[in-house]
Amino acid sequence: MADAVDIRVRTQQALLADLQQQLYAPVSAILEYGELLREQAEEAGLEEMLADLDKILIATRQLMGQVNQLLDADVALKLFETDVQEGERRLRHDLRTPINIIKGYSEMLIEDLEDYSAGHLRPDLEKLLGQSNQLLSGLDDLVRFSRDGEAGIEESAEGDESAMTQLIESMGHVEESNLKAETGHILVVDDIEANRDLLSRRLLRDGHRVTTAADGREALLLLEGDPFDLVLLDLMMPGMNGYEALRRIKSDPRMRHIPVIMVSALNETDSVVRCIEAGAHDYLFKPFDPILLKARIASGLESKQWSDEERNQRQFIRQAFSRFISPAVVDQLMSDPEKLSLGGERMEITCLFTDLAEFTTLIENNEPSVVLPVLNRYLDGLCRVFLQHDGTIDKIVGDALHGFFGAPVPQPDHACRATRCALDVDAYARSFIKEKEAADLGFGVTRIGVHSGTAVVGNFGGDAFFDYTAHGDVVNTAARLEGANKYLGTTVCASGETKSRCPEVAFRPVGQLLLKGKSKSLDVFEPLRDERVESSAVSGYVDAYRLMEAGDNTALEAFTNLTASYPDDPLAVLHAGRLAQGKAGTLIVLDEK
Repeated sequence: MADAVDIRVRTQQALLADLQQQLYAPVSAILEYGELLREQAEEAGLEEMLADLDKILIATRQLMGQVNQLLDADVALKLFETDVQEGERRLRHDLRTPINIIKGYSEMLIEDLEDYSAGHLRPDLEKLLGQSNQLLSGLDDLVRFSRDGEAGIEESAEGDESAMTQLIESMGHVEESNLKAETGHILVVDDIEANRDLLSRRLLRDGHRVTTAADGREALLLLEGDPFDLVLLDLMMPGMNGYEALRRIKSDPRMRHIPVIMVSALNETDSVVRCIEAGAHDYLFKPFDPILLKARIASGLESKQWSDEERNQRQFIRQAFSRFISPAVVDQLMSDPEKLSLGGERMEITCLFTDLAEFTTLIENNEPSVVLPVLNRYLDGLCRVFLQHDGTIDKIVGDALHGFFGAPVPQPDHACRATRCALDVDAYARSFIKEKEAADLGFGVTRIGVHSGTAVVGNFGGDAFFDYTAHGDVVNTAARLEGANKYLGTTVCASGETKSRCPEVAFRPVGQLLLKGKSKSLDVFEPLRDERVESSAVSGYVDAYRLMEAGDNTALEAFTNLTASYPDDPLAVLHAGRLAQGKAGTLIVLDEK
C-alpha cells in the first residue's frame, strides 16, 4: 500500500512537471516576442503603444510565474487532494486569465498599427498573438489528468498502464543508501563557519575526507598544496568570491581537472550560466536536499575518476612513446588514444633500416666498457635525427635501428620524410666515424635501406606487454636493401616505390636488384644530397648507365673512364667491373641477404 501511495505522489509530481515542460516553450516565446516588441517600440519612439505592451508583459510574467509554480508541492496537493476534475478546471481558469489578457491587448495593438504608423511591428505581433491563440486553444487538452472525465489519478496509481505511471515505476524510488558510494578528498569553501561545520560533518559521515577554507584565497592556497577530488564552493563570500575563485581554478593547468560544484542561495539564471560557462561541474541552491547533494557529489567524483584515467592514459602514452616517436606525433596520439588499441590496420608506410658495418668485429676486438659508451652516443644521435623527421622508431637491435614513417599517425609525405631522414642519417654517421673515439675503435660505415609499401601496423601482444610495430613484405624488403649496400659499395639504397613517391629528392639509378628469396627484381636508386645533384660525377654516371641500360657496347668504356676520374664512386666501380666480366644490362642478382 505504501508503495502505491508513493507512486501516486510521484506520478502527480511527474504529471505537473510534464505540463510545465509543455507550457514553458510557448510561454517563453510569448515573453520573448513581448520584450522584443517593447524594445522596438521604444526605439521607434512609439510612446502610445508602450502602455499596452507593458500590460502584455505583466500578464506574460504572471503566466510564467504560474507555470513555474506547477512544481510546488502545495500546488500538487491542492490540485489532487479532492476532485481531480475540479482541480483541472481551476488550473485552466488560472492559466486562461493571463492568456486572455495577452490575446486581447495583442489584437487591439494589431488593429491600431496603422494609426501608430508601426506596420514594421506587425510580423512579431502576429507571432505573439499566434502563440497565445495556440496555447489557449490547446489548454483543455494540456490540462487533463483524468481519464474520460471519470477516472482520477488514483486509478493510474493503482495499476493503470499509463505511460507516466510506467515511467515512474520503472525509475523506482531513490533511497539515499542506494546512491553510489564513491568517496574522495573534498574541499569545502564557505565564509560562514556553521555552514562549513554542518557540511563537513555530513560529508565525513558519508566517508569522505574533508578540508575546509573560509574564502577563495585560502581555497586556492590549499589546492596548490594538496590533491583534491572535488570542491564545494560557496558563491557569495567576502574578499575573493566563489566566481573569481572558480575562474582561477579553471585557468590553472594544475587544478582545472578538479570538479567544482557551486553552492549558493542566489537562485537566478545568470549566476548559474556564468558559473557553468566558467567551468563549474554543477550548481546547487541553498538550502539543498541531502540526497541531491550526495548524488551531485557522486557525479562529480565519477567525473574526476574518468578525468584521472584519461590523464594517466595520456601520461602513459607520452612516457611509452616519447623516446621512439617525435613530440608532434605523441601529441596526436594523445588526442586520439584509440590509435593505440591492440590489433593492427593496413597502412601505407615507408620503412627505414640502418646497420653498422663490422659491428661484430668491433665488439669482439674491444672491451664492452670502451665500446658501449661510444655506441650509445652514436645511437642517441641516430634517434635524434630520426625523430627530427617525425619518424617512429620500431626497435633498436644492437647497433641497428628499425623504424618507419606514416604510422601511427598517417603522413602523406612519408616517403619523402624517410628519404630525407636517410640522407641526414648518412651525413651524421659519416661525421661520427671521424670523431676520435669512433675512429680509434674503427667504427664502420652506416648502411641504410628505404622501401615504401603496405604493412599491417599496430600493437601486437597482450594487456601486460605490447609491441607497436609493422609487419609485411615492405619491412623485409627495406632490411634487404640495407644489406644490399654491402655488395654495391653504397651507404643508402631506396626502392623505386619510394622514389616514385618522392619527386622532391634527386636519385640516381643503381640497377634492377633481384634480392635473395625474391622471384621478381626491384628497381633500386641512390638518393642524392643536394650538393651532388649537379656534379659532373653524377651526370657522367647517369649517361653511362643509360648506355648500359640500352645494351650499348660503349657502356664499358664510359664506366671505365668514370672510374679513372672518380675512383671513389662505388657504383661506377661496380658497373665497370660487371661489364668487364662480360655481364650486361642492369639486372644484379644478390645471393646474400
